[in-house]
Amino acid sequence: MSVLSASGVTESDLLAAIDELTAANREHPDPALEYRLVSTRHRAFDLLDRVSAISAWPARTREPAEPASGRIPELTASELTADVLRAHIVTDGCVLVRGLADPATVSELIEGIDHALGEWGSLRRPYAKPTGSPWFDPLTVDADENAALGRTWVTNSGGLLTADSPRVMFRLFEMLEATGLRRVVHEYLGERPALSANKCTLRRVPVATDAGWHQDGAFLGRDIRALNIWLALTPCGRDAPGLDVVPRRFDEIVETGTHGSYFDWAVGSDLVESLARETAVVRPEFEAGDALLFDDLLLHRTATEPTMTHHRDAIETWCFAPSAYPQGHVPIVW
Repeated sequence: MSVLSASGVTESDLLAAIDELTAANREHPDPALEYRLVSTRHRAFDLLDRVSAISAWPARTREPAEPASGRIPELTASELTADVLRAHIVTDGCVLVRGLADPATVSELIEGIDHALGEWGSLRRPYAKPTGSPWFDPLTVDADENAALGRTWVTNSGGLLTADSPRVMFRLFEMLEATGLRRVVHEYLGERPALSANKCTLRRVPVATDAGWHQDGAFLGRDIRALNIWLALTPCGRDAPGLDVVPRRFDEIVETGTHGSYFDWAVGSDLVESLARETAVVRPEFEAGDALLFDDLLLHRTATEPTMTHHRDAIETWCFAPSAYPQGHVPIVW
């Protein structure tokens, strides 16, 4: 019997249900299916083997070892493999994939963010759950997980959790599957990826925004295996906030809360200036659909200037190896 036709899905059926729900919604998009799919991806985490094909981290690469170039390497999606990605992460700290999302997909995702923020903003507080909307229908989790999600902090910074917008998450996953990036991430991590609902975010960043230097590993903890897909949906780095990056590998979390830092989690500008003497800070110019891939050790910040006049739309998708998943995060099986 199909897991879709069953009155209830048993825990052992959850991984199969992900595939069936995806196929069904691809054929006939439906808000109930999309919400059920997000919930099923969350519940299925405990069924993953959590055994990696990679024994040591960061994994060795078959690509020739080269020193950091001082530039952000640029590739197309067709040129990207797990080994190429790994080689750049361990030398340059990141890699820029030009044109990962095509213009039609970019338009769909921006439309989705518009709808999601609009739905969220129109609801009376406290709002009922579930909402029944494909655009904003928050994932139901237990009390501890709900507290860990930090939804208020995310909305205060101009975003929403991707897992709370079932249709946008579905469209995003479809694009990442079609471009081959899901397969690359799977091979890069050595196991089926799991996302963090806490860290996967739909962002609409205004010009006036905080811009502290940081490494995400300072929040995520040690002994994790991570990769972020930072997808620009609007041109940024010129007239809209982008990213400032130190394009080199850091093997540890650098000192935080000192050297003029305003926040205990941030890296002070004076320390960044010292760290960037050999590898200068780079501000890439992103076009809509470009994606920067990096891990938890990349030193970066939101890039803003008083002369910027436009907001930036983007989606952050943090992926983890289930065998080295960050504690306290709410998992979503990819």
